[in-house]
Amino acid sequence: MIGMNMRKYISAAAAFLFSAAALPLFSAAGPAEEPVEITDLTEFNAGLEKMTSSVNSIDSRFEQRKYMDVLQRDVVTSGTFSFVRPDKIRMQYDAPVDYAIVMDSESVTIISGGTENSTPVQGNPVFSQIRNMMMACMTGDLSVLGEDFSVKHYEDGAQYLVVLRPENSFIREYIAGMELRFDKETMALLSLKMMEDGADSTEYRFSDIKYNLH
Repeated sequence: MIGMNMRKYISAAAAFLFSAAALPLFSAAGPAEEPVEITDLTEFNAGLEKMTSSVNSIDSRFEQRKYMDVLQRDVVTSGTFSFVRPDKIRMQYDAPVDYAIVMDSESVTIISGGTENSTPVQGNPVFSQIRNMMMACMTGDLSVLGEDFSVKHYEDGAQYLVVLRPENSFIREYIAGMELRFDKETMALLSLKMMEDGADSTEYRFSDIKYNLH
């Protein structure tokens, strides 16, 4: 049960962080060319930092599509997402169950069936890493992830592809890797896919995004 909850924390946190880094409306990714690795990140970093610096809050709808190999199909859920600087984040699921995850610099809280369960961030290596991931996305500087993740950047036509692989063995128990696609012109996040054990994966799509309401 602990492993299942940890996986939920990390999955939701990934959605929070990388949706916050992408400011324009989410749109479906089209066919992409063969990706080519890029080593000069000046243009990528400048575009991402420019977009994120103007946003104090984000509110949106989300759809989560989780592929489970044992079922051979996608399990689809939906809800609302909210981010308020510097670190207040909430993901509220409204279908098919009432469930919420709330995170700030001090704790991660699961709300289910009217019951709240909080876990402190301090002293927890997984949640500390999530905190680093949050800061990386808010500043546009993925280098703050340190040696726990390897990060590679690619381009294929009109898209950037950012591939993250955990180097930390403990993190690797829960996340095999993440792939993010950005529109090169607008820096919109086109897709976020997180790979888990085996063939399992989770993809997040965001819509009806509103900025600076708080």
